[in-house]
Amino acid sequence: MRLLRSVGSVAIPALLSLVLATMLYRKSAECERLSSRNDTLYRQAKDLEVLVDRGRRQSDSLNARLEGLVPSPIHRLYIDRLRERGLQKPVEDLIADLGRHPEVIPYPGVLGGRMSFSDPDRMRVLSDSWVYAPFEDGHVGGEAIFGYRVAPDGKISWRIVVSRMN
Repeated sequence: MRLLRSVGSVAIPALLSLVLATMLYRKSAECERLSSRNDTLYRQAKDLEVLVDRGRRQSDSLNARLEGLVPSPIHRLYIDRLRERGLQKPVEDLIADLGRHPEVIPYPGVLGGRMSFSDPDRMRVLSDSWVYAPFEDGHVGGEAIFGYRVAPDGKISWRIVVSRMN
């Protein structure tokens, strides 16, 4: 019986040590796996930062190019004719006037939206009789070429030439 007690007094701590060592080994392996996963995620985050930075530089470059574009390809001769009809700044005046006339958009709004010319920067005066203009209602959009006439007093009248929904 004494032998059993002395073996038991050694066996229990040894067994506990063995159980704890196994648990530590498993936790160590799990920590190593998580550390490796963390390293992978860190590298991926750094790669994404590089891509985002590259995208920002490209966006800035494109915006700089866009700012350099002429707002409308209308010929100087047409601009002079439109000034003779009373438009001080023909391109700006035409775009502003069309923007005040969403009723010429040939499509109804959907889901309670109302069609309008929401981005005058994308409108283009094409000639002394046509303007390109995108439109939308917040849900759907389209684009159209509108014809216009400028009366001798400078009043502008609009008509649809061609249009489509996107």
